[in-house]
Amino acid sequence: MTTPLFQNVDCFGVQVPDIDQALAFYGEALGHRLLWRTATSAGLGFAEGGPPELVLHTEVWAITTAIKVASVAEAVERFVASGGRLVEAPSEIPIGRLAVVADPWNNHIVLLDSSKGRLLTDREGNVTGVGPRVIPFEPSFEQAVVELIVGIQRGEFEIAITAEQQPDLRDIPRYYQTGRGNFWVALVGDQVVGTIALLDIGDARAALRKMFVHPQHRGAQAGTARLLLDALLHWAKDNGVRDIFLGTTSKFLAAHRFYEKHGFSEISRQDLPSAFPVMEVDVKFYRRKLPG
Repeated sequence: MTTPLFQNVDCFGVQVPDIDQALAFYGEALGHRLLWRTATSAGLGFAEGGPPELVLHTEVWAITTAIKVASVAEAVERFVASGGRLVEAPSEIPIGRLAVVADPWNNHIVLLDSSKGRLLTDREGNVTGVGPRVIPFEPSFEQAVVELIVGIQRGEFEIAITAEQQPDLRDIPRYYQTGRGNFWVALVGDQVVGTIALLDIGDARAALRKMFVHPQHRGAQAGTARLLLDALLHWAKDNGVRDIFLGTTSKFLAAHRFYEKHGFSEISRQDLPSAFPVMEVDVKFYRRKLPG
């Protein structure tokens, strides 16, 4: 079966004369939660969450709905080769690229990707920049993943561990991307700046493993750790995971605060399920229960 080209409907746009007035109507009066805003646009969530977003904008848009694809360049090539045509060539947008195509019946379709990342916001929802994009691991990332993880373990935290002592890093698809598990990387351009893994340990339980973020991409403003954890939690919920456990070293103090801030509760080693793989350096353990 041919792989579908369209990932989802990314946004539904509504042109308005004033963003503040539109937020008062769509947000305060109609109850849609603010996700992000700039001086000329704002994104609101729908009741069921996830994509699409309701995008309010003061600029003129030719088409109100945009469809997300993995890569605009590749999508345009496939669309045209299949009998469609290019209406507007790919152009740069803050989170990636955008193009307009038309099908054989002249229906115009806006395609966009998030190849540059996601919008980062402050506590009030104001856009502060663009954060990394998070995608599932592919074999081409293996060496970059090994270098990031081992570099942090040895160079930053002085843990005497090698890549050879972590055979899972050389066999990520078999070790993590099976059952309810998966492995994600955070990318800035083509650079791997973060990782996180979910290991299926049976009985609707999973272990959070290999969460590492490059020093230059840490902190709330960068948003890398939150994006990685969000990807993991969405996957876990969608795949029926009820409990997530993790172990960590005493040296990862910032990680302890991050886990506790995001709903993980500290537990004793005796409270771990028997299938949980305890690493030699693990001394603190956490658990997060998921709804459902």
